[in-house]
Amino acid sequence: MMNIGKRNKRGVTFIELLISTTIAGVAVFGLLALYLSCVRLYEISAHTTVATQDACRVLEQMRSFAQTTLFAVTSTDWTQWASANGCTSLPQEQVVVVFNDLDGSGDPFDDDPLAVQVNVVWAEGGELRQPLTLSTLLTRR
Repeated sequence: MMNIGKRNKRGVTFIELLISTTIAGVAVFGLLALYLSCVRLYEISAHTTVATQDACRVLEQMRSFAQTTLFAVTSTDWTQWASANGCTSLPQEQVVVVFNDLDGSGDPFDDDPLAVQVNVVWAEGGELRQPLTLSTLLTRR
């Protein structure tokens, strides 16, 4: 006697194969996008770490100069110092130092402590990033 209502299930149909291949393709594409996103975030994180280290080097040099007088800190061209001392290794990196007026006299250079702000800007993916800013107060030691 023949079983007309039963099918022989020894393999997969073409439709089942097509559906499983589509699902696998979507999963692989999602994992690839996640991987590329993680690589991009790693690069941004590494650049931010380098920029922070560069700003810290400038601040440490200022601290060293402040041991004798604050004039040595305010009279130095810190953008040039950063370039000459390897603090510009990132793409289009620029280090800018700003002295803020704490006492409201209009002259930030007469303050003690001296308010210092170090800004580091660099390019990330062809676009300039928001500046990384470190601020501190320096006083003659």
